[in-house]
Amino acid sequence: MSMDTAGKKAKLTFKTKMAYGLGNVSVMIAKQAPKRLCFPIYNLAFGVSTAWIGALFSLMRIWDAFTDPLIGHISDNWSGRFGRRKPFIVGGALLTGIFFAALWLLPRGLSPVSSMVYLSVICLLFYTALTIFSVPWYAMGYELTDDFDERTRLFAFPSFFGPISQIGVGWLYFLTQRSFFEDTIEGVRYVGLFTGIILIIFGLLPVFFVKESSPHIAEVLAEKKNEKKKKKSGLITNLKESLTCTPFLIVSISVTLVLMASAIVGGLHYYINIYYVYGGDKAAASTTIGWYWTAVYVVAALIVPLVSKLAIRFGKKAVFQGALFWGVGLMGLRWFLYTPNSPYLQLLDGVLYAFLDASVFLLCQSMIADVCDYDEVNHGSRREGVFAAVYGWLFKTGLALGALVAGLLLAKIGFDKKVIEVPSAEVLTQMRVFFSVVPGVAFLIAGLICCFYPLSKKRMTEIRAQLELNNQ
Repeated sequence: MSMDTAGKKAKLTFKTKMAYGLGNVSVMIAKQAPKRLCFPIYNLAFGVSTAWIGALFSLMRIWDAFTDPLIGHISDNWSGRFGRRKPFIVGGALLTGIFFAALWLLPRGLSPVSSMVYLSVICLLFYTALTIFSVPWYAMGYELTDDFDERTRLFAFPSFFGPISQIGVGWLYFLTQRSFFEDTIEGVRYVGLFTGIILIIFGLLPVFFVKESSPHIAEVLAEKKNEKKKKKSGLITNLKESLTCTPFLIVSISVTLVLMASAIVGGLHYYINIYYVYGGDKAAASTTIGWYWTAVYVVAALIVPLVSKLAIRFGKKAVFQGALFWGVGLMGLRWFLYTPNSPYLQLLDGVLYAFLDASVFLLCQSMIADVCDYDEVNHGSRREGVFAAVYGWLFKTGLALGALVAGLLLAKIGFDKKVIEVPSAEVLTQMRVFFSVVPGVAFLIAGLICCFYPLSKKRMTEIRAQLELNNQ
């Protein structure tokens, strides 16, 4: 990739952006599908308590707290003929697909305790594989370009394909309920196997069609590696410095709050539709749920170009923060958009939610890429892998905390066994209040935190100029 006279890399090719973006199909399916399916499958089909399921996803984050930074640090310092990131992406993508399929292959007739043991073991393997794949994939994107606006254009591609992939995630439960399967258990086995193959295929595309890093960054890394006077930072030092990086913390905490809110919504969405909107009819509810997530992610994908242009015109921070406050208002409308009298009115909620989803997950990646430059100015080293690891851990932690809260709430209501009656009107009202209020509070806090984000386009231009000077 050539550089202009100012030393900045030229625009990325369409092929590079496309191949990198398609990798997000695997990342997002792998992160979202287990949370979406485990509650209705392991609870309603295998009788496992929702509290146990929510607790398991939270415990997995403790494991990720070790594996995510470790993989990020190793890939930052890896050197080999196949690159720093690609060897990890290959192995991680293959294992992620295999273990995803294995999540749904537990034998029939197991007790709830045995089913939970099986789920725990496979989840441990699955999330380890996902770390090996996703952390280097994120890091690869952060180092592809050092141009402020080109980063936004680059991450528009994964932000487009991420929602597209989640349309499929929204229909997975629907597919398990089709009449040509013997029951839900047989359905989820076939659906899980097919989804695992998809994870492998799309996970490998960046390996074959993306040139891993630019000559500029490669030269800088080689130079630093050969400088005997410079001491290589250890994992603990890298973690400490990344966790004390103010701009990174602001973005990461904001996204964690959004993901926590989204996971609560995702966990309760099935139950509100099944028991409030449809009075216990799972098949009918599964259809509406599928169309809801289709509405969210079709619109989210379609408005990615608009969000990208708005961010280039008005700034990443302004659009990111505006989307969060938009979400606060939307949560208040939910009370009126979910009703047995008009089940499909909730699709309007999905359409309106799409702006928040597209804005947050496009811009957070572009902003973290800026953070890598900010960090280099302050500490003299590049550690995209470590930032990707910490971000990835916070991403999964937000989803897990949301799943935990949703699981505990559902268990308290009575969803701690395989078959239950439709809850009382009072219980359903409490669940609806929780469905709206808690996510709204999370979006409000995230929006207020973003007031302190310091990296404007002007500031990043100054940082890039300083880096070019330092690297001469």
